[in-house]
Amino acid sequence: MNLKILVVDDEPDVALIFRQKFRKRLREGEISFVFAANGREALDELKADPEIVILFTDINMPVMNGLTLLREIRELELKLLVPLIISAYDDMRNIREAMNQGAYDFVTKPIEVDELDRVLNKAIGEVEKLQTGIEAVRRLEEAERQKELAEYSKGLQRDFFDNITHEIRTPLTLLLGPLESALGITTEEVVHGFLTQARRNGHLLLDLVNQLLDFARLDAAEMVLNLQPVDMVQIAEDLRMIFAPLAAEKQLEFVLLAEEGSLPWQADPQKLLRILLNLLSNAFKFTPQGGVVRLQVKQEADEIVFEVQDSGPGIPEAQQAHIFERFYRTDTSEKSACCGTGIGLALSRALAELHGGKITLHSRVGAGATFSLRLPQQIGKNLTSIDAAAETVPVSLPITAESSPPPISATLAEDDQRPLLLLVEDNAEMRAYIEAFLRPKFRLSHAANGLIGLESAWDLVPDLIITDWMMPEMDGIEMLEILRHDRSTSHIPVVMLTAKAQVDARVEGLRTGADAYLSKPFHAAELIAQINSLFQQRARMRERFKQEFLRPEKVKGTSIEDQFISDVKRLMEVNLGNEKFSVELMADELAMSRRTLGRKLSALTGEAPVRFIRNYRLERGRQMLTQKAAPVWEVALKTGFGSSSYFTKCFKDHYGISPREAVDQDSA
Repeated sequence: MNLKILVVDDEPDVALIFRQKFRKRLREGEISFVFAANGREALDELKADPEIVILFTDINMPVMNGLTLLREIRELELKLLVPLIISAYDDMRNIREAMNQGAYDFVTKPIEVDELDRVLNKAIGEVEKLQTGIEAVRRLEEAERQKELAEYSKGLQRDFFDNITHEIRTPLTLLLGPLESALGITTEEVVHGFLTQARRNGHLLLDLVNQLLDFARLDAAEMVLNLQPVDMVQIAEDLRMIFAPLAAEKQLEFVLLAEEGSLPWQADPQKLLRILLNLLSNAFKFTPQGGVVRLQVKQEADEIVFEVQDSGPGIPEAQQAHIFERFYRTDTSEKSACCGTGIGLALSRALAELHGGKITLHSRVGAGATFSLRLPQQIGKNLTSIDAAAETVPVSLPITAESSPPPISATLAEDDQRPLLLLVEDNAEMRAYIEAFLRPKFRLSHAANGLIGLESAWDLVPDLIITDWMMPEMDGIEMLEILRHDRSTSHIPVVMLTAKAQVDARVEGLRTGADAYLSKPFHAAELIAQINSLFQQRARMRERFKQEFLRPEKVKGTSIEDQFISDVKRLMEVNLGNEKFSVELMADELAMSRRTLGRKLSALTGEAPVRFIRNYRLERGRQMLTQKAAPVWEVALKTGFGSSSYFTKCFKDHYGISPREAVDQDSA
């Protein structure tokens, strides 16, 4: 290590002293000197040579003295520089000032060689400490930078797979949805067989997509376990039921060996099911007709063991070391139990390791194969118990042609009393598919993105909105956020229908204000059932809001709906005796169009605005009469009816009795 030292003194003898004293170190290359005659020259040297790490400077010099030099050096922010002072023995005032300006130590004139050596060694030690500290900071900064890059990369990967999910699951929905509908109405056996085959392969493709997404989440370190008590015997029984039809179809014997009773264990049930489905699917795929597949579950010491055994052709020994590698496939000319996509076994091993377990293989060519899954007992101690990014779509069973319906235009006839739905979806085929099965029950309008959807919602004030999440211009979440904070649309129920199936996405959607959240692919019947359920909930809410409007006390809630009710009640009370108070005036006061006000009031109370105003006046009149606050003619004027006869007619039409009869009933 060569330490470069700058010596600043206007006396030539000082340079000679330094060279003589440290000649050995100079010869060995341990140090080197640069000399300057004043502070200005020293400053130029420091600016030109950042490798100078130790500075010896006199205080009293021409052009620029040492104290000024120290002040200038502080402006340069030289982190490795250790300044030292050369001063007269009795010049303590300047020495103190120099130390205040950042000097590390000092030597006095006349310079004593031993003292100079001591101070230099001390300064070298300080330089080494500074270098160590700076290197530590650099390493920390580099580690932080790498962490930020990793987080950024993880975010890019997450966004990429979110987009891929959206792009793949949408056409899968368009494939599987119509197939389900067609299977429900066809009676021709041949057609039914073709449709069943298409549906099976559609689910196979969906399963493949889900496994690839699982790999992506594993690579991004975003997949953790949702641990819960699971009955392992029941899991095995469920698998027996799932594979029984396939066993019958392939004429295989499927044997389940399990202990009596239950066998509770901590595991992630969805990921455990994925592992076992993959192992059993391989066994069924490569076991010939008349063969046997066995599934056994047992406890061995502190482990749960699942064994999947088949009587297939077995796996060559040379290939056994590779079959758990991602995308590895054996020579398909040999009917080995590990060919296929090369995804299932690799994912199964990764999920087993996520559980703290392992999968092993025992096989001989011609003697079948046995895969053993072993899960330790206390896996919960070192693993996260909440999976914020886990897929919530069901695990489909991987077992051994498209046209879209024409788009349907919305019919929004005023005399059509069916509920009006707004469908916000950027995929035209998906819009047409959804409209096809909703049209018989609902009026429909649609929008191609969130921005158009927002404008349509303001214009139409629909009874319910169905929206995708990922769309151009404005996504579904942003649209929903605006809808929920606008009093003209805050009451509209919203169903979010999207390919984002993760738990954290579902939570974000519901927190933003979605009333329901369905992931693609979805079944038409499920969506219709969800819509009907929301309408039933709204019907119950209408009764509550209707009563809230008629109560004399102030509204206590703070929601947008509560504030709207409070504003309407205030307007009604202020204008209760004003017979000219109309829907138009109310809409103006509330800064809403008449149509928007009508849709809002109808949604909250089930009544049109004109009827709402009349019924509100009648209810306030009834309250006055029962409280004997005024005679009928005065109540009629106070409630804005203008005449006693008109008030009496409306009262009797609404309550079935006259105002006087209402007073008499209350008196009795």
